[in-house]
Amino acid sequence: SIDPRNVDVNVHPTKREVMFLHEESICETLQKAFEDRLASTSSSRTYLTQPKLMIQSNSPNPITKLSESVENTISSRTNLSERNMKSNSSSTNTVTLSLGDIADNQPNSSSSSTPYRPNKLVRTDDRNPSGRLEAFLQHPDKGVLGDQTKSKKRSLQGSQSENNSSEQNDDNSSSKRAKYRSSKLLSVNSLIDEIDKESHSGLCELFSHHTFVGLINENFAVVQHKTKLYLFNVPQISERFMFEQILRKFGEHFRARLAEPANIRDLVILALENPNSGFSREDGDKEEIAKFISELLISKADLLNEYFAIEIDENGLLLSLPELCPNYIPPLAWLPNFILHLGRDVDWDDEQRCFQSLAKELSLLYKVLPGWYLSDDASSENESKDSIVAADDKSSKKEKKPSLQWIIQNILFPKFRNNLEFSPPRLFANNGAVVEIAALENLYKIFER
Repeated sequence: SIDPRNVDVNVHPTKREVMFLHEESICETLQKAFEDRLASTSSSRTYLTQPKLMIQSNSPNPITKLSESVENTISSRTNLSERNMKSNSSSTNTVTLSLGDIADNQPNSSSSSTPYRPNKLVRTDDRNPSGRLEAFLQHPDKGVLGDQTKSKKRSLQGSQSENNSSEQNDDNSSSKRAKYRSSKLLSVNSLIDEIDKESHSGLCELFSHHTFVGLINENFAVVQHKTKLYLFNVPQISERFMFEQILRKFGEHFRARLAEPANIRDLVILALENPNSGFSREDGDKEEIAKFISELLISKADLLNEYFAIEIDENGLLLSLPELCPNYIPPLAWLPNFILHLGRDVDWDDEQRCFQSLAKELSLLYKVLPGWYLSDDASSENESKDSIVAADDKSSKKEKKPSLQWIIQNILFPKFRNNLEFSPPRLFANNGAVVEIAALENLYKIFER
């Protein structure tokens, strides 16, 4: 019984340790009490025994693993006397060993206790969306964002598919990648090899086994991997992911047909009117540039159609785009810039550089680009020029489209976890695409201090 004023309980965050005054005198008192108690029991000696296990070597059903464990234990005990060893093997083949010895000799025994390390304890569950960031956020009109049952259901299904896909892809990823390469052109295979060489094993582990925490906004997401929190730059990561998708599925893309064909000349003129396009009067007439790019892309229509599912007819109308990620529609407000860059920045003379530059421009079109997605309430004039919707989505026009944040969380991030489709490069560790923002070990040290 100690005076509470002499006890300090604020030296450990989990109260597993306390400090109190007069520690030396208390320890001396405890030591003396133990000595007195032990000295009083020397007159009568009583020992507790353990039950012993008898294993017969001529048993009809011997336990192989257990007998091997027994033999290993006996052979490792060098402190046994020669007399005891002879007596155990002379008259009978019976081996006597306590249950405690067997448990100590088995490496996978449940009795082996791991040390308690609170700085390594985390609580995460991919399949439970209630622990994500949006469950704790409030929208001024919709209330708690986490209350949307539809989003919860889709999020739960998406996370379950993430786990299943990651487990299935861990074993045979190398063989499947080799299979994908075998049907590609040599130039494309060399580009895929460069992607794999640039990949970072630590980042691959992070992307394949992370836990999605939540979105700060449409540009940044927070994820957890083991005891650390990371900030993901969604536009940068999505651009790289789309670039790899274009090359890994080269010539095998599904088509997303446009509801209304888009005139290439009109798109080029629309892009040149943008003050950020870099166009000046010295570059020439807009109509002539638009005509030149339209004729160039019509002449390359077979290549674009066969390898990239970009279909252009003889009248210069854009009919389809590739479907790089199912259920994801790119920011089509960037489409005029994409067509302009196809005619201006693609190297059509060299095969490998042509495919690389085409993949780069497509990745810029399909990356997450907040503010460039076409809204449903666009005017009829803008809809006739820019509002392009896949024909397969006509049945769902009446339903409200999911938000960009929902698409990032439930469509793109499950794809990021698939190590067959995405190999994050080393550059992500230095260019701000992936930033470590917290580590439980460091937080624990600060809290403990």
